Amino acid sequence: MSMRIDALLDEVFKWGHIEVLLTTIDPAGSPNTAPMGVDRGGSREIVLRIYRETKTFRNIALGSRWLVLTLSTDAMDYYISLFGAMDYETVPGWPIPSPVTRCRYTILLARVSSIDGEDPSTVKAEVMDHSHLPSLRSCRQAYSRANVALIEALIYYTKVEALAGTSSNEVLCRLYKRLEENALLAMRLGSEQLRRAADNVINLASEQLRKAGISCRD
Repeated sequence: MSMRIDALLDEVFKWGHIEVLLTTIDPAGSPNTAPMGVDRGGSREIVLRIYRETKTFRNIALGSRWLVLTLSTDAMDYYISLFGAMDYETVPGWPIPSPVTRCRYTILLARVSSIDGEDPSTVKAEVMDHSHLPSLRSCRQAYSRANVALIEALIYYTKVEALAGTSSNEVLCRLYKRLEENALLAMRLGSEQLRRAADNVINLASEQLRKAGISCRD
C-alpha cells in the first residue's frame, strides 16, 4: 500500500530544506530537469524559489504546471541533469515523464498552485501523487562530504548562470566563491569521477563570468 502523501512528506522533509531533481515540460512537451532546492509548505504543499530567466521557470510559466521531483542522493544525477543528456520514462497515469536516474529513487508528482512576480519567484505546488517507495538495497550509499559538496557547487552554478547578465560583480563573485569552495572540497575528498565533475563545474562557471566580462580573482 502506498504511504499517505502527507506522511511521506513528513519523512522527506524531517531535516528541513532538501535538494531534488526538478522536471518540467515546455509547451511542445519536451522535458527539462535541473537541480532545485525545495521547502515544505502546508500539509501537501511544497515551496520553490526559481529565477525567472531559467528554463525551469519558463516551462512552468508557458508550458505545463505539472512538476516531477526526483529524490536522488547521487551527485552525478544532478551533474548529468545540467551537463549531460538525461533519458526519461513515463509513469502510468502521470502527465509528465520522470528522469531515469542511476538508481530508482522516490519520485513525487506536484501541480503548481501559485507563482509570484518576484525574482527569484516563489512557486508553490501541491504534491498529488508519488511513486511506490523503492527498495534501496541496491542503492545504498554512505554519507559523503564530497558528494554533498558537488551538489552544493552545482546549485551555485545554476545561480551564476541565471544571474550572469543581470547582477552586480559583487553578487556574482560571492556566488562564484561559494561554488569554488564546494567544488574544491569535492575535488579534495571525492573519487576520480567526482573530481572531474567538480573541476568542470569550476571551469564552466568561470567561462560564464568571462563572457559577462567579470573577473573574480583578487
